[in-house]
Amino acid sequence: MNPKDLRERLAAALATEWPTAVEQESTGERIILTRPTVGDRVPGVLLKGKQGATLVVHPDGAEAARKSAQAIEAAGAGRTILAIDAFQTGSAVAPRDQSHQYFLTFNRSDDANRVQDILTAIAYLRQSGESDISVIGIGKAAVWATFAAALSEIPVQLRAPLGSFKGDDQDFIEKFFVPGIQRAGGLRAAEMLVGSKAK
Repeated sequence: MNPKDLRERLAAALATEWPTAVEQESTGERIILTRPTVGDRVPGVLLKGKQGATLVVHPDGAEAARKSAQAIEAAGAGRTILAIDAFQTGSAVAPRDQSHQYFLTFNRSDDANRVQDILTAIAYLRQSGESDISVIGIGKAAVWATFAAALSEIPVQLRAPLGSFKGDDQDFIEKFFVPGIQRAGGLRAAEMLVGSKAK
């Protein structure tokens, strides 16, 4: 299967899209990213640098991401740092009633929403004029970052050690719950797409 078809299958399983535009509101270092046609909100921290940009995603949110060794290293190299509160992390944690029997028939899973938030952040960096973009996924966020990098419509440098996540059914049930993801190609498809776009 060619990369375009593979990407479309994964995007359909995750119900994600590459944003055509991203709006932002900022106060000092704080930033909120929004897809204007959708109205979702991705809070984060933006630390301006001089060369290239690094998106850092941590399972505990933007504050944990900005304090990580990876973010500190990238900032020391003069890169712009964008750290986000992906869906249900950091300041984006909010009650979500998933008790309805068919909730995931009509709604994305938490993990799928996290992939979308990362895609939105990548699109924002590109829209801002960045061409040298790296994505760092830390801990559990490494899986989110891997699938976002696979679905990105622009090449990114990915640093996302998956640790014990091997992409079997149990891994997806426990660590990256997205119904239908294995039928769409699962981790192998994501890794193939990331490899096909490696810079």
